[in-house]
Amino acid sequence: MTEHASSLQTDVLGHSERLGRRIRQDPPGQLGVPSQDLAVLALRRGETDRAVSLAEYMMEEFTLLSDTVLNGWLSQIGRAHV
Repeated sequence: MTEHASSLQTDVLGHSERLGRRIRQDPPGQLGVPSQDLAVLALRRGETDRAVSLAEYMMEEFTLLSDTVLNGWLSQIGRAHV
């Protein structure tokens, strides 16, 4: 965990109408802090509901990256070698 953990916010999840899904809405000084770190921090603070929400969001992030980036690249590579 970072040395400035006491200043980190864990209530950063919100819904984006434009994207149609949950997104993190962190303050500028917190950008780049991994969702996993925030989930662990929330758990340590006793913020169980936030910890669970952040962990679920981590899975959404992984699925989004996997489906769009990794599978997209793999299908492009596969078509290039056909």
